[in-house]
Amino acid sequence: MEEFDETYAATRLGSVRKKKEKKRDWLVRLSVAQLVLALLGAALLLTVSRAAPKTFENLRVSFERIMSRDMSADEVLQTLRQGAEKLQLPLVEETSGEPEKDRQLRPEETSAEQDEKETHAQETDADHEEALQTPSVAETGEAVGGENSANACFAPICSTVAMVTPTEGRISSPFGYRVHPITKKYGIHNGVDIAAPEGSPIAAAFNGTVEEIGYNEKRGNYIVLSHGANTRTLYLHCSEIFAEKGAVIRAGEIIAAVGRTGWATGPHLHFSITINGVYYNPAWLMP
Repeated sequence: MEEFDETYAATRLGSVRKKKEKKRDWLVRLSVAQLVLALLGAALLLTVSRAAPKTFENLRVSFERIMSRDMSADEVLQTLRQGAEKLQLPLVEETSGEPEKDRQLRPEETSAEQDEKETHAQETDADHEEALQTPSVAETGEAVGGENSANACFAPICSTVAMVTPTEGRISSPFGYRVHPITKKYGIHNGVDIAAPEGSPIAAAFNGTVEEIGYNEKRGNYIVLSHGANTRTLYLHCSEIFAEKGAVIRAGEIIAAVGRTGWATGPHLHFSITINGVYYNPAWLMP
């Protein structure tokens, strides 16, 4: 009986060891598979970034758009579709030093398509030049002719002073990539839109000084507050401005009223924060 018990115990112990070894083997295989996939993904991204920088940039933009805010499943699918459409670019890109005789149209490109591309490039250049020639608009909101991502950053920001919510309402358009509701152009929305009834009070987000007050065809009535350390807050599309230029303002003090002046589809406040001239997402500081 003792011999049987010892044999049985040895058999059970061997079975347990085999199960543990099988479990370890499965974990090792899973870890190796994940490592291989990660290396393949990194190699693919490196190859794309060198062979087709434009394609890599489109991938990066789509990824940043998805990660910049909470999105529903439908919005994620739509973003992926847009990214897939933009990925339809040639893998070998032309260089500026390439001889003219070597630059030939592909068979599928017609002369009409080429003319359309040239027209689009001219319009883009014109928009860029117009934005550079109107610094006052660049100081008070999005660039002329569309939304500009050249001076926007998705990095988180923090403040040692609590921010006052400029106005009570619903965020109708967050910071990040979007299709402009009026121009229908795809670009960066460099602030947050807070939908609120017309005439609702707008409060200063921090203690500061009124640096600029004005009106712009696209941004409407606006007011800019300076808070020191090259930090500014911008309040656009106001119906009225109550504060005066140069006035010292306390956080929470009413400086304007919500409106729909300029390019606006409804009454709302466009609120932006800039640090050293770079736009950051105000949602990081909003209570």
